[in-house]
Amino acid sequence: MKYPTVLFSSLFLELFMLLFYPFTGIANYFVSRKQLQILSSNRKTILLVERWLNTNVFHFQWVKFLEDKGFSVHLLNLQMQKGSFYESAQELKEYIERNNLRDITLVGISSGGLTSLVYLQELDGWGRVKQFVSVATPFRGTPLILPLIFFRSCREL
Repeated sequence: MKYPTVLFSSLFLELFMLLFYPFTGIANYFVSRKQLQILSSNRKTILLVERWLNTNVFHFQWVKFLEDKGFSVHLLNLQMQKGSFYESAQELKEYIERNNLRDITLVGISSGGLTSLVYLQELDGWGRVKQFVSVATPFRGTPLILPLIFFRSCREL
């Protein structure tokens, strides 16, 4: 085997996701009718922001669903293992500016909601964001993150 370390870390992440997502991923998958009505008032661009080890496959279903409804959808994963929430908010700002996104609906999924909130409040994000929707954001932290406490952003949670 050429890259056993990469294979091991990949297997670890997949196993962790299989154990973790039955509790949280299913909740992230469903969008209530009320939230869809809020999104429907802005038929332009939706930016889905997630913050996890890698992209959650359930979120691709959201992208497809929203694109079928006529939205332009971006899915951005700001990985948990890379820096603090402020640093990820700066990455979010750079992504929005690089893609020249304006009047967007920003949807923060799970800890992506915390990153989005930091962007809106501390990096003057309201100048480019029309609406903010938070889905399953742990505003008061979560004990489910304890196995990943060695990452800076997880300690912030």
